[in-house]
Amino acid sequence: MARIQSVAPDLLHSGLDKVISMATKDVKLVSAQYVSPATSKEYYYKILAAGGFQVATQLDEAAGINFQDFQVPFRKTTTFQKYAMGWSLSNETEEADYYQLMKQRAKDLAMAVEKAYEYDCASFLNLATNSGFTSIDGVSFANVGHPILNGTFSNILSGSNLGLNPTSLAAAIAQLQIQPEYSGGMPYMNTMTVDLLVPPALSDQAHRIVRSSQIALTGNNDDNYVGSQIRNIIVNPLFAAQYGGSDTAWMIVSTDKENNPMLSIKRGGLSTDVWADKDRQVMKHSASRLWRNQPTLGNGIVYSAGA
Repeated sequence: MARIQSVAPDLLHSGLDKVISMATKDVKLVSAQYVSPATSKEYYYKILAAGGFQVATQLDEAAGINFQDFQVPFRKTTTFQKYAMGWSLSNETEEADYYQLMKQRAKDLAMAVEKAYEYDCASFLNLATNSGFTSIDGVSFANVGHPILNGTFSNILSGSNLGLNPTSLAAAIAQLQIQPEYSGGMPYMNTMTVDLLVPPALSDQAHRIVRSSQIALTGNNDDNYVGSQIRNIIVNPLFAAQYGGSDTAWMIVSTDKENNPMLSIKRGGLSTDVWADKDRQVMKHSASRLWRNQPTLGNGIVYSAGA
């Protein structure tokens, strides 16, 4: 008599969590192009803003040195947030997976967590002016009143020309270049190039402005100086109005990593788990990850709501 045996794939039971964790190894996240990454295994992550010293003054012969205290004007302790997704299926379904559809389901489960991370990172632009999305100095990430030692400064594009065009982009870069640090001096930046963050609706406009050899959208033949200041154009679908963003808002961010205020802190990688609900004869699978995105200070970006 012939032996009858079901075809069992290599994804049964505890093996599926391995597939879930492997599913995102080749995934390239858009957010990796613009956030400033950090890692920590602690429950808390402390962020300190160094105020620095004021600009050194000329010292006459035999005169005393001006001593100052090192300033830490702003600090914040953040806790990590967990994002998770689960999936359960009966033993009968899992054992009958002839076409290995679970492999795709496993990838979808892992991507549910990665998509949550992408949505959260998109908040740096989408929620830039939201009063609930604050830098560690206590005001919204994009704000006209970021506090410094002797006043405030703005990282929102000034003037009425707010739509993305060669003139407004040049003005934003100039505004970024003179942003003061807390003590009043200009923060040291290793480069004066920037990345340009735009939604898909502005992608064509951005590439026309940046990639043209002459100044785009004009009738003159002047060299496109502003285009040479842009390192990358970062187009993120999650910046679009359809996903809670805006089809007109855009932002520039310094390419100097030390001056990128979009801090993304991860606590470990993608975590997977599998367990059996024996009463129901169901296998349960989960994927989770801990992170926290936090704007540090207002330096390093200029935001425009567009027009």
